Amino acid sequence: MKTEAKYGGNPNRIFIAAHSAGTGPLGVYVGHPERWKGGTGVKGAIFMSGNPVPSLGAAAGGGRGVGAPGGPAPGAACDSTAGPGSNEGQIAGPSGQTEAQATGGRGGQPPTPEEQKERDNLPGFKATSVKVMLVRAEFDPGVAGDMTAADKALHQELCKLDGATAKDGAGRCPAMLFARGHSHMSEVFAFDTPDTTVSAPILAWLRSIK
Repeated sequence: MKTEAKYGGNPNRIFIAAHSAGTGPLGVYVGHPERWKGGTGVKGAIFMSGNPVPSLGAAAGGGRGVGAPGGPAPGAACDSTAGPGSNEGQIAGPSGQTEAQATGGRGGQPPTPEEQKERDNLPGFKATSVKVMLVRAEFDPGVAGDMTAADKALHQELCKLDGATAKDGAGRCPAMLFARGHSHMSEVFAFDTPDTTVSAPILAWLRSIK
């Protein structure tokens, strides 16, 4: 925190953002403050085109990537006819894992219910004081004109904490930005360009956080 103050920053107003697969580790960071010395130490977190709470993605039927319920079909973006269990495109080496090996459990086995519960980010999201913003690109894979089911599920769970007074971007209720006209990558490439359709709403949200 001393470093931020040294360069003119406010150590009490640190915001962090992640895009796509990066929202996974950031979701763990925000959702498990007990794992970090001194907690998260950030004022707000921006999750762009990802799913920081995978347990909600599974329940909501979306946001789990290619081949998942509510997501794009395998090969949808490259005209491949291979199914989700296909070895098409697999290469030799450490990255050539089988589907079973990639499940994350011990010995290639899926996590136990106890392990899944311990890994769940949702309880931490409900308990944290970190403000949350969810961004979704219009042309993200599997998106059909609106925020994904996983986005809406997380929004609903956190807005419940404010009850009848819930308002997007205020209190515990996340702000949501549907980035019209943007693809999965253009939403981040637009920063520091004349296109402020993503950066301007994010900056306005940052400034609104007290």
